[in-house]
Amino acid sequence: MTVMVSEHMLTQMLTLAKRLREAMHVITLDKNWGMAPRRSDEDTFAINFTGRQSIGTLYCKTIGIIGFGEIGIELARRLKGFECKVLYHKRSRLSEFAEKDLNIHYTSQEELLARSDYVAMLLPFMPETAGIVNQKFISQMKTGACLVSCGASGIYNEKDVAEALASGKLAGVATDTFDWEPINMESPLIPLARNPEANIVLTPHTASGSIDPNQLPDRSGDYVNLVNFVNQQPLIYQVV
Repeated sequence: MTVMVSEHMLTQMLTLAKRLREAMHVITLDKNWGMAPRRSDEDTFAINFTGRQSIGTLYCKTIGIIGFGEIGIELARRLKGFECKVLYHKRSRLSEFAEKDLNIHYTSQEELLARSDYVAMLLPFMPETAGIVNQKFISQMKTGACLVSCGASGIYNEKDVAEALASGKLAGVATDTFDWEPINMESPLIPLARNPEANIVLTPHTASGSIDPNQLPDRSGDYVNLVNFVNQQPLIYQVV
């Protein structure tokens, strides 16, 4: 499950960086793009023929992860390939060895918000985290940063998040969890999501996926020694 959720969060970031919702919508429009269509070959093509702007990248961006548990670890591993600078904040700092192995850097929450191009929320729900992503929280973020979340439900103040996206304070928002679930259709995020050119991605709490057990690799061998120990059978790979 942790791998599935980390993949989902990476998808959120890439979707916002590439403004994929807008690109998918605009390409379906029956519109004169300033040139007649021509059959493509090695010398004939039209790069960005719809004139999209603000298409970005994850490469070398600063990613801030708040709530750094097992999912955060899996996300950090996947971000290595993008050569991102990964900041993290949690109640208990990891060991120096773990930080070096994952190539991550511990900061205060305030510094993380001020420096991050993408803020990744992976907090659990507790009384102190309820609605924590509010106007005050967002005001500490860089203007033009993106906010993504696969953390617990109930950590967004959806009104404040919607207003920050609409005003341009946030360049993009993606969340898999909501203040009410199933989502309240009165949520201020819904009107934004109905605009296909808005840089917002809402998914119905599906980050952990729906795995077909028949497609999972057989890992029964991982537990041979445990089963043998319980059954008082010889252990394999025993050296002492």
